[in-house]
Formats: sequence, structure tokens, C-alpha cells
Amino acid sequence: MSRLRFIKKADQAIRIQLADGETLDASPVTYVNNATATAQLFDDQDAAIFPATTPVTLSYVSASSGIYRGVFTDSFDPPVGPGYYLKIVVSTPSAANRTFKRPAYVVEDE
Repeated sequence: MSRLRFIKKADQAIRIQLADGETLDASPVTYVNNATATAQLFDDQDAAIFPATTPVTLSYVSASSGIYRGVFTDSFDPPVGPGYYLKIVVSTPSAANRTFKRPAYVVEDE
């Protein structure tokens, strides 16, 4: 699995696309447009990283195919290096709740 790259002291757009897992192999795919989703960055000790110590809301993009987007602002200032993970929590009215964790690292602004 590839690691996500975050740049410190820069706005970070987070974008996900949600589809019904049962229709991924079907045609057409059914996209999820009514979920509640959040994203939060953690270090390897499971401590939330400031300023995202509160999860960032990923809002549904109107008229999209299941796209949700949120932003870590430019106050995002963790130490540079590996050892992070982005945790995304998704809840749907049908109770198809999911948690995803993706490895991440932080770099200086280029």
C-alpha cells in the first residue's frame, strides 16, 4: 500500500470516493452520497496530530459520484518524517460503518 504524503504548513485537501461495496463489480456502480465521513492524522503512538486533534469533516461534494472532501489547514505543523497514518471513519444510514487507515509521512514545503 502506498503512503500518503502531507506537506507541513500547507493546506492539505483530503478527497475520498465512496461506493457501495456490493456494487463495485456491478454495472453501474452505486455511489454513496449520504454518509458522514471524517479524517484525522495520528502518529505511530496513536496520538492525534495538532491541529487535527479533532477529526476533519469530509463533506459530500454536491452532484458528484460519492466524492467527499475536507481540508487540513496551513496550521498543520507536525514533525517531518514517517510514522503517521490517516484514519478515515465513514458512517452511513444503513449502518455500513467503515474505518480505513492509510500510512503517511510528512515533508517540508517544497
